[in-house]
This record gives sequence, C-alpha cells and structure tokens, in this order.
Amino acid sequence: MCSIGVMNTDLFQPLEELRVQVHADRKINPIPPIAVLESAQELLEMIDWLGSEALEDKRVTEELIYSDPAINKRPPIREKLALRMGSRTLSYINHIYLLNGILKKGLERTVELLKEHGLDEHIDKANLESELERIKQVFEPIETFRHKVAAHTSYSYPKKDDGLLQLNSLLNLTPRPGSEVLGGKSFMGGHNGDIPLVTILTYEADTESYFGEWVELYTKVLTPLQKKFTGAKGHINLDN
Repeated sequence: MCSIGVMNTDLFQPLEELRVQVHADRKINPIPPIAVLESAQELLEMIDWLGSEALEDKRVTEELIYSDPAINKRPPIREKLALRMGSRTLSYINHIYLLNGILKKGLERTVELLKEHGLDEHIDKANLESELERIKQVFEPIETFRHKVAAHTSYSYPKKDDGLLQLNSLLNLTPRPGSEVLGGKSFMGGHNGDIPLVTILTYEADTESYFGEWVELYTKVLTPLQKKFTGAKGHINLDN
C-alpha cells in the first residue's frame, strides 16, 4: 500500500545548481562532494515513501472502521495499525538522523575543500559555528529519540540512564492504539523519562523545516562563489 506524498522532494535541487567544480593540480573537485547530495536525495525520497505509506495506511484503516463500526470494537485493527505506525516511525527517525549527519559532514567537508583552495575568505567562521549550533538544537529531540528508542533502546544500552528511562524506552516502540505519536507511554502513567514525542504523520512539514535549515546554510556558503566567478558556469580553474 503506497501513495505519492506531497513533500518537496526537490528540496536539495538548488544545491545541485550551486555546486562548483574546482580545477586545481590537474584534478577536478566537485564542491559539495557529489556523493553527499546524491545520498541526501536518496534518503529524502526514502523518507517521503515511508511517510506517504503511513498516511495511506491510516486513511485506509479509518475508512474501513467508518464503513463498518463493528470493526472498531475489535481491538486488533487499531493495535495492528499502531504496530505498523511504530515500525515506520522508528525507520523514519533513523532516516532523519542519517540524513542530518550526512549534511553536517558534507558541509564540514565543503568548507575544508574551499579552505584548501583559498576560496573561503567569504565565510564568517563564527557565524557558521553559531548556525551549526542552532541546527544541532533543532535536531536534539530526534537525536534523543534515536539514541534512547529507535536505534537501540535505553534498556539495551543504558549508559547513565535510570531504571525508569530504560523501561519507558521499551514501552515507546509503538504508540498507544488509536494514536500515531511515539513517546507518550510511561510506566504506571508516570513520567516518561524525557523521551520526546515524535510522529511520522507530519513528515512533510517537519522534513522541509529540518532540512530547509541545511539548504539555507549551504546556500550561504556557496552563493558568493557563483557571484565571484560569474560566467564560469560552475567551473573555477585555479590551474591557470
């Protein structure tokens, strides 16, 4: 069961257009590295597929319940939906985490390459560090949920986590039946151990918000090069 989502899967296209090819020492260095944007695009499309499947599953299940109210009295239909939502959301969180890490490393490598070729004079290092710290804070809930639940539960790798957080990390692998939000369960209805609330159903807006931040930052780093070497069609020849 799958449908086409409405997420902007062309989110990274502007960065493809801003990429420069630096010719130096008889080598050509694509900046940003080609593998970074290709991997980012693939993960973005995977996220869209996961999210659109979740939305379609929820729609079909709700239509089934509406068409036959007696079905709603059978707990398995909602419990099975909760399991499917849990599975997709765990994958979604890991995909978001992977993509964030690739874009972070990719930007670091982009700046390194520009510095190697003496093309980084336009970069405000202090401002760049400030922007990176701000993006880190935006992704903090995703990172926490990934570390405590989605990649390996706190129960399996507790580090310094208390017993309550370890137990709640197991409870939050799936949402409550009738809900699509993970992170809302807790032992005996108490504190959930600071596990963030996450849902895949808002993936379109969330993904554009999360990764739009990276697109803006890459754009700030790359646009001055396009302006400086206007007419070069993305090629900067330092061998001349």
